[in-house]
Amino acid sequence: MTLRLLFSLSATTLLLACGSKPGSDDTGDLTLDRDADGFTAASDCDDTNPSVYPGAEEICDQLDNDCDSEVDEDGILTYADLDGDGYGDPDSEQMDCEETSGRVLVAEDCDDTNPEIRPGAEEVCDGFDNDCDSSVDAPGLVSFVGENGIVTDYSNLMQGTAGVPAQLTLGEGTLSVCEGTYYVNVSITDAASIVGFPEDGGSVVLDGAGSSAVVRSFLPSIDFSLANLTLTGGTGIVDEWGGTMGGGIAVDGRQNGVPGGGTVTLTDVVVSGNTAESGGGLYLWGVDANLYDVQIIGNTAENDGWAGGALFSDSTVVMERVLIEQNDAGYTGGVGIHSNTVSSVSRFEDVIVRDNTSRYGAAALYVSGNILEWSATSDGASAMIRNVDSAPDSYWYGVFELQYGELYLENVDLGEEGSTDDNSISDLSIPTAGTFNAGNQASLICTDSGCGAITTLSLGDTDSYFGLSPDTVVGQVFQVDSGSAATLDSYSFDYVSGKNCASGVVSLLHGGSPTHNTSSSWTVLASRYATVVEGSASGEYFGYPMRENQVYAIVYSPQCSVTTSTASLGYHEPGLPQDLGFGETLGYVTGAEGSSTMNLTFYDSEIAFDATMKAFNLD
Repeated sequence: MTLRLLFSLSATTLLLACGSKPGSDDTGDLTLDRDADGFTAASDCDDTNPSVYPGAEEICDQLDNDCDSEVDEDGILTYADLDGDGYGDPDSEQMDCEETSGRVLVAEDCDDTNPEIRPGAEEVCDGFDNDCDSSVDAPGLVSFVGENGIVTDYSNLMQGTAGVPAQLTLGEGTLSVCEGTYYVNVSITDAASIVGFPEDGGSVVLDGAGSSAVVRSFLPSIDFSLANLTLTGGTGIVDEWGGTMGGGIAVDGRQNGVPGGGTVTLTDVVVSGNTAESGGGLYLWGVDANLYDVQIIGNTAENDGWAGGALFSDSTVVMERVLIEQNDAGYTGGVGIHSNTVSSVSRFEDVIVRDNTSRYGAAALYVSGNILEWSATSDGASAMIRNVDSAPDSYWYGVFELQYGELYLENVDLGEEGSTDDNSISDLSIPTAGTFNAGNQASLICTDSGCGAITTLSLGDTDSYFGLSPDTVVGQVFQVDSGSAATLDSYSFDYVSGKNCASGVVSLLHGGSPTHNTSSSWTVLASRYATVVEGSASGEYFGYPMRENQVYAIVYSPQCSVTTSTASLGYHEPGLPQDLGFGETLGYVTGAEGSSTMNLTFYDSEIAFDATMKAFNLD
């Protein structure tokens, strides 16, 4: 049994070693014609198939029938048509015996994912080569896509002249405008978008031709947007007082005198060379505004009007990467933001306001009834520089006027005094408090009561700010009432110490907790020198806004050595709560050993705990 198995394996191995060739018999003889087609294995490319031999008819069967090394040369080329528009993708070519589902005989589709893009399609202005002729968006082409998705050619509707501009009414949908200058006044009556192509913000110009505002809207609660456009040549529209408003963009979104709640969004838009008596570049009233990568340059509030660059009334304004430059007005050369109540929080990030001029004040900015937070992502990204008021003897001689509002500056360049970037005359004007100047990368908090620097404070060492000494501080803690807000305009202390200290430092602290926990942290907002007269310390405002429900402390640190000291707000005994008019006192502060702590005791609890004082720093 074993010997027979070994012999069988050896024979098989021998056969495999000899091998065989297609078209030959098992001995590899190439002179044989196994398929009887008249050709031996030596010339037949498949001697097992009688329909395959040199000179046979080539048919579409995925075989090389005539042995010429080509398969199905009499088949047809097909192309994948993924979008079903009848044109295939040139890169999907293959030889087929017949046209099958999903494949077509014609290629040349330059986008096989969009059925609206194909050879012979109508070219529309949308940033695509719709007809596959290698040309994108011919100049002068304008297309409108309505809410139903239907594309309409608006090119003829935009063909105005410098003498007679086109008048276009735009409803819900998107107006796509290709490269060129268009003399037109556009009236927006519903949610709409106007987009320029190409997307470089300078190739598509809408010119108001000195006839009216370039873009206008007078209906409440409308959201519309503009992108990749230059707006110029607008002269504003007649407002309710008989003047003109909004040369580039004029919007009154109020309803019965109340803001309507709409939003206007500008992206990569240049507003330049427009005029009106109010808001030379643009005037948005009763709608919110979002401006991204926008330039407001060289606009004028004519007849010594208000806000050469832009005017926002009853609006919340967001600006990111915005340049406001070389605008002019009688009052407020750059931008004005105005509301009747301090209810809106507007935000600037990387906004540069420079080289604007006025004759009666606020050459750069005017803010009233608004809280403005202005910051920079890097040094120099936000700045207010080289703005000039040509009437320095006027009462309003700050290039930025803040009236009935709050301003939070973080790392904003205001121009170093005496440098070529300095503003003329002062940086900030607050009618109820005076004028203020700052320099490069300024960080300030300003209210109706004045401005205070956001300063890094090192407490308890040789760099202590104004000599604040935590181990000798005395004062009181209070909480602002719910629904109220306040600004500390002045302060007064009853002060008793073991030694006559004629002067010291009063500081405003924020933080802590109205609950009686065992530790708390406080930030020092500001400090002022104070003089003690007949046992009381008093002084002027800090100018820092205090928010509802927040907890603050006012503390006094005498500049002398004392053994005991007490202090109370408003001439009353320490240890008793008192209504301050905007909130209740909660407890009192006494000194503690160490360089950065104080003892805090609440009136309804005799338990005192350490409260750590920390620097307030936005860097």
